[in-house]
Amino acid sequence: MPGCRRWRYSTVSPKAWPHSSQRSSTRPLGDLASALAPAAKGVFSRATALISNGEYRAARKSSRALWRQCKPTSPALHAAVTAAAEQVKTWRQATADGSLPHLPTDLEGTAGAFGQFYAELQALAACPAPPA
Repeated sequence: MPGCRRWRYSTVSPKAWPHSSQRSSTRPLGDLASALAPAAKGVFSRATALISNGEYRAARKSSRALWRQCKPTSPALHAAVTAAAEQVKTWRQATADGSLPHLPTDLEGTAGAFGQFYAELQALAACPAPPA
């Protein structure tokens, strides 16, 4: 079922994973993925964690609350949270200030600068290649 792999929100904040509809947590995705690690180990590990590990139960509950259509399996939930944590890490490495992707404050100015850059790049592409 492809719908089972979709999150409720199109973008998920890495620091605000709701544990209920009224309150939110400041738990980073990497910590959430670590708490869900028993989900990837097998049935016995999952059962043991479900009975004796409160952190696992809380992470599982908060992650499942973000799932869009159907109840996910624990391994699928762990894989999705781990992938999301990796995506956030990649986003942060690609930004100058370590934040998540966002629109520039001066969107019109940015569009103008990009337009100028694109025009100059097109002009440069029209130049003949230097002799080898």
